[in-house]
Amino acid sequence: MSLLSDRIKKYKIPPCPYEPVFDRVIVYSLPEEAANRETFVKGGVIVKAETTKSRQEKSTARGILLSAGLTAMDQLRGHGVELGHYVWVARLSPWAHTVDTTDKGDVQMLFLRAADIVGSEDLMKSR
Repeated sequence: MSLLSDRIKKYKIPPCPYEPVFDRVIVYSLPEEAANRETFVKGGVIVKAETTKSRQEKSTARGILLSAGLTAMDQLRGHGVELGHYVWVARLSPWAHTVDTTDKGDVQMLFLRAADIVGSEDLMKSR
């Protein structure tokens, strides 16, 4: 099984609403809670205001790279990034789209350019 299919299964990610073209990519937006638990929690407790939690959940800068246009795949693979990677994106760059699914509720996908991906956690771990 590929990295992408493993992560789709793990997070129960719905299908992409369309196939991106040119330098566009689709990133499944990980909820802030999942992003923090996997990467940053180090035994301490951080209490956040409800407005901060709400804003961060809707504008996460971390997700899973689901799909990419041909130009985007050329650019990303040239830098070692593949479909299924945990990626970080420039926070203000994506256009967020809510995809309605019947079994999981609404999920957020980010539509952006390949150049808006600023890093890959999987690439960092492999080096």
